[in-house]
Amino acid sequence: MSELTSRYLRLAVPRLWRSRGPLSLLLLPLSWIYVALASVRRACYALGVCRTVSFSRPVVVVGGVTVGGSGKTPLVMHVARLLRERGCRPGIVSRGYGGAPRRTPLLVGPDTPASECGDEPAMMARNMDVPVVVDADRPRGVNELISRYGCDIVISDDGLQHYAMDRQVEIAVVGGEAGLGNGFCLPAGPLREPPGRLDEVDAVVYSGGPERPGGYRMELRIEGLTRLGSGDRAAPDDFRGRRVHAVAGIGNPAGFFAALRALGLEIEGHSFPDHHRYLPADFAAMAGAPIVMTEKDAVKCMDMPLQDAWYTNVSTQLDGGFDNKLIELLNL
Repeated sequence: MSELTSRYLRLAVPRLWRSRGPLSLLLLPLSWIYVALASVRRACYALGVCRTVSFSRPVVVVGGVTVGGSGKTPLVMHVARLLRERGCRPGIVSRGYGGAPRRTPLLVGPDTPASECGDEPAMMARNMDVPVVVDADRPRGVNELISRYGCDIVISDDGLQHYAMDRQVEIAVVGGEAGLGNGFCLPAGPLREPPGRLDEVDAVVYSGGPERPGGYRMELRIEGLTRLGSGDRAAPDDFRGRRVHAVAGIGNPAGFFAALRALGLEIEGHSFPDHHRYLPADFAAMAGAPIVMTEKDAVKCMDMPLQDAWYTNVSTQLDGGFDNKLIELLNL
């Protein structure tokens, strides 16, 4: 499959999953097979046929039931900061999607290239004073954080369906305007598990989009911008009324573009697939205006000779009841 075809599919399929069109209905029988196999797999763990690894310290899973980005990583960072404030020693384990680590488990540092550890772990390590470990074998990564780095609680960035990893708390994130899409499971829709899975988790967080009953609402607010290379800071008002090239290789580019427009920026949007590996050629036609991207994109562009490129500094705002609920669940 060519890179152009692959990129087209990664951009087109999410649009297909937003409605119950003819192609989704055609794929529905495959979804039934997928759900049946997923149910058998989960039952094997519940009955002890497949081994679930338990740990000496609690594990909090921040995951989702849909494919793609939903705001899990900002919530992981919020949870880690909250636990630090409560006197805990949290650590974060991630699969490191998009990275190619030379060894695992890999402790991610502020200077670890995103090409090695993945964009999300790189971003977390740059912003968090907590150990971040990448390992596709999540139970091994959890044990590494506990035994080697002295963590007394571990947060898993994604992994709701990783049933080999025992957990004390499950938090599901539903993201953006898309929500659960057309409500179908793969491949007819975006769901990894049926919608009823949300009834089983300890808390549901809705990231952006319209108000929904139940759960907790999370908003990501752009507080400022940082220039690639120099680290210079700017306020959003410094860009108000200016034309910019807005770059987003995330699960919900439209949400990022809307947030920039709400700040008064005139944007020309450039969407890329989630976890896209940027090349200088991707920016060749972006001349005559500043480039503004997410920090998740920026960690993959630090070594590129981009003359006027900025990334957004985002704060996470959650309904007040969420923090209290988590503290209650963990008996802190």
